[in-house]
Amino acid sequence: MRSILTFDNATVPALFVHGSLSSGRMWTPISSFLDGTRRVVTPDLLGYGASPPWGLSGLRLRDEAARLKLPFRGPIDIVAHSYGAAVALRLLVDAPHLVRSLVLIEPACFFLLPDLGPRALPERRDLAALRDRIRDRFEHDDSLAAAAQFVDYWNGAGAFSAMTDDAQQRLASQVGKVVGDFDAIGSERLTLAMFRKLQVPTLVVLGDRGPKAPRLVGEALARAMPRGSSMRVRGAGHMLPVTHAADLVGVLSTWFDIVRPAPVSQAA
Repeated sequence: MRSILTFDNATVPALFVHGSLSSGRMWTPISSFLDGTRRVVTPDLLGYGASPPWGLSGLRLRDEAARLKLPFRGPIDIVAHSYGAAVALRLLVDAPHLVRSLVLIEPACFFLLPDLGPRALPERRDLAALRDRIRDRFEHDDSLAAAAQFVDYWNGAGAFSAMTDDAQQRLASQVGKVVGDFDAIGSERLTLAMFRKLQVPTLVVLGDRGPKAPRLVGEALARAMPRGSSMRVRGAGHMLPVTHAADLVGVLSTWFDIVRPAPVSQAA
């Protein structure tokens, strides 16, 4: 992979967007490699971290995207994971002049699965079943079980029970927003055809383990976008930015044309 972002990098902010049941703090080991080279922005999406809760029904990706773009007037580079990648695509469509480049990591852009036809049907069924299990447990006041369903789906059976009690309680306290995130993705009407004329350099970074749906939509996006490409990080799953932080730093260092070494501690 060769960097294509070799002009005015220092003046272009880098916006890092996290996924569901996370916060902007997840990016600290990753975004620190840009320290001293540009402005780095790691906001919390609605309902996570220090952001206000989402107390209304009918959340849309456009709601998240509109809030993210408020501080910016000129072009930005976006690095986004999972649900954050779906928000980033909505932002791109709503404000294409604002986005200079995209890095989408394990994108949860599941509104694109119908475009892939019968081969994506098992993934659509799995995700619908996951959504229903989380919603059912949340509506029956069992937020711990709802959070466990989400965490174990993406990280493997037993991942939630291996967490500390404090971590479990923190995730359970935010799992209602996960229901809203599913609603936002499910109500989105973007299609692959809409991205075929967007001349935005886009890199899709995927693992080779875990649920297949992000790989299906990620590879489809990389093929559809005129300046899109994809790559895989060996041994990584959906939580690639956490489990394979050093690998991702290497990828982004090349993408952003940063020559200096950027060591990072591997997350557990």
